[in-house]
Amino acid sequence: MVFDYEEAKSILYPILKTDDPLNIKKRNALARTMRIRGTNIFVTVYRKNKLFPRRDYYTLAHELGHIVLGHFFEFKNTSLFRGGLSDKEYAVLEREAEVFAAEFLMPIPVLKGINIKTHEEIMSICKVTKTSAQIRIEEFKNFKINQDKQMYALYTQVQKQFHNFIYSRHCVNCGYGIISSEYIYCPICGQKLQWGDGNMIYNDGYELDKNGRAVICPVCGNEEIGEDPDEQYCIICGTYLVNKCTHDYDEINNFTGEIIKPACGKIVPGNARYCPYCGSETTFFKDGILKPWQEVKKQLEALEFDEELDELPDDYEMVSEDDLPF
Repeated sequence: MVFDYEEAKSILYPILKTDDPLNIKKRNALARTMRIRGTNIFVTVYRKNKLFPRRDYYTLAHELGHIVLGHFFEFKNTSLFRGGLSDKEYAVLEREAEVFAAEFLMPIPVLKGINIKTHEEIMSICKVTKTSAQIRIEEFKNFKINQDKQMYALYTQVQKQFHNFIYSRHCVNCGYGIISSEYIYCPICGQKLQWGDGNMIYNDGYELDKNGRAVICPVCGNEEIGEDPDEQYCIICGTYLVNKCTHDYDEINNFTGEIIKPACGKIVPGNARYCPYCGSETTFFKDGILKPWQEVKKQLEALEFDEELDELPDDYEMVSEDDLPF
């Protein structure tokens, strides 16, 4: 159970019989945690940091560390308060809780996965204070996976756990969001992707089979698509059924003979207008099967607006500016 100090003074008074729950004020502490003896119930009380509210996350993560690391069970003197712990013992437990808080809020496997460069990025993504982020970026720069198999296994386990978070990409141009460890370019508008979640879903594409062919012809609606993967054209209207990158040749510098842009030609999703690997146009877009993303975005936004109007109560009246009382 977690309470801020002001909450705790009223809520916990019948139990603790004090106006200073867990002696927070007396000890000038940011937070304290107690375990109710004979149970696995923990009570944490913390003082909100009004000046730096992000500090509260670290404070609470620190207290959680004491619980998760078993400090209240393995050390009898900590089951209620610090008790008879020596300064050295207490310092060890505090350091362990500090490390736990840093790993909990700013796990290095995740920071490496999203290729963090600055402490400002850590502040933005992990919602921590500037000081915590600055300390972490230095630890991050010096971090190396050692040869310890157990440590390496733990590192990779954390990366797998946060796979969707690490590989979340979004396009700042069209708002498309996707999770992929391979995509570099936006398949909708061709811009380079950045880390993060998007807010637009372009679901105007076509379902493809394992060979990248449209299950139903996007032009005439023919559903009789042969099983032979070499059959790539609609037998009714002749439409090319595979959505793939059109850059299927090496682009060469005429003066040096060097390859400027290697051939790609990869099969791409059914809504892709551009290749997510090299940024070139796709066959569906080049053939006019997929409309420009700007048109689709306008249609989606108009649809969302219509849905909002449908949710208005029957007695709601639209008014003009002349009707407003100000």
